[in-house]
Amino acid sequence: MKKFLICALCLALLVPIGGCNQDGGETELDINNNLLLCDFESQDDLNLLSGGNYFGKYVLNENAQYVKSGGKSLALTPTGYGLEDSADPYLIVQPWKADEKYGDFASVEGVQFDIFNANAEDKEIEVCLLYGTASDDLETPKIKYTLAAEKWTKVIYKNDTENFDLIYDLADLREIHIYFENVAVLEEEKKNYYLDDFRLCYAEEDLPKANIALDENEFCTFEKDYQEFITYTSGYGAYNSYVPALSLNKDALYAKEGTRSLKVDCPHGAKQDGSWIMFRFSDKLIKAADFAKYQDDCSFVFDVYNDSPVSMRMELDFFADGRDTHAVNFYAAPGEWTEVRVSLADVNETLKPKKESGETDEDVANKPSGCEALNGLAVIWGEFPGDSPADDRVYYFDNFRFEKNA
Repeated sequence: MKKFLICALCLALLVPIGGCNQDGGETELDINNNLLLCDFESQDDLNLLSGGNYFGKYVLNENAQYVKSGGKSLALTPTGYGLEDSADPYLIVQPWKADEKYGDFASVEGVQFDIFNANAEDKEIEVCLLYGTASDDLETPKIKYTLAAEKWTKVIYKNDTENFDLIYDLADLREIHIYFENVAVLEEEKKNYYLDDFRLCYAEEDLPKANIALDENEFCTFEKDYQEFITYTSGYGAYNSYVPALSLNKDALYAKEGTRSLKVDCPHGAKQDGSWIMFRFSDKLIKAADFAKYQDDCSFVFDVYNDSPVSMRMELDFFADGRDTHAVNFYAAPGEWTEVRVSLADVNETLKPKKESGETDEDVANKPSGCEALNGLAVIWGEFPGDSPADDRVYYFDNFRFEKNA
């Protein structure tokens, strides 16, 4: 394993977030405070790797034609399960397994590596990070990169800390994922790609963190730029195949107020309520909104549009650690906006503190109220069966807010 290399990191060359397609040019970075995590000169580097979705094979390569620097690189044969409908295979890099002392992962501002596409045609890969969060392990948004045929491409994934800090624990970087397209035929001996010089890029100064700004009575309107990153997906049971696609809608036709809303594409499953799927709001947003300011004389309100031919039961769930969950069922009629209103007095009642063994009534009275203890908020629905994408359902959510009771 090679040691730290010291030079200056040029931020202008880091790839912006947003899922856009990247050409991945050969522009070199000045690398200051970067860790050369894997140079693939030693078998030890393979200890930092694993594969997902039956990745295939990865072995050290000594053919100088496919080495960016040094004497070796990593030869990759991403095959997947060999079935046309299989999920894309991905390479997993686990930096926490390395021997070096990295310091705080929260200071990582990007990931960089060189990759050679040995195919006769251009290929695409996707890259993302896997972080721990308050409730789950989650991937950051994937970015696509185009790999020119039979050429080296420098891939740079920027850690968008200002927005990622809304959801992810930036100090808890678990893995880096590199996704390759699935192939329908297993070709174990064909080495389609070569990887070299995998680096973590560290910042010399503090990186920007989340800046949540709320207007009076606002929880989330999706009109502010940071609110594109304020939600994430989770669930219960075997829900991973039915995770919704969350996106920022900018078509005013599907916005109740303003010009933006949250679009939720809900894929169908195989059986009714076989698993439970949700999107959650950032725990930091819940803290910033301060539900305790409103409490018993207010309601929590939002609007939802059902752009599907059928209606299904959904829940709005309020969570507080160690207390009951306050769940409110709602149905959104097809082709129209539905207002959902939840009394915060009811939230306080359901999430009220419990009397533990040995405690007095005064002890309980001094504990936080339900609204004060609130630390989780999610919209949840059950898996629903279908035969084709035509059975999927689409919902738009907008204007989460607080309103005084009449």
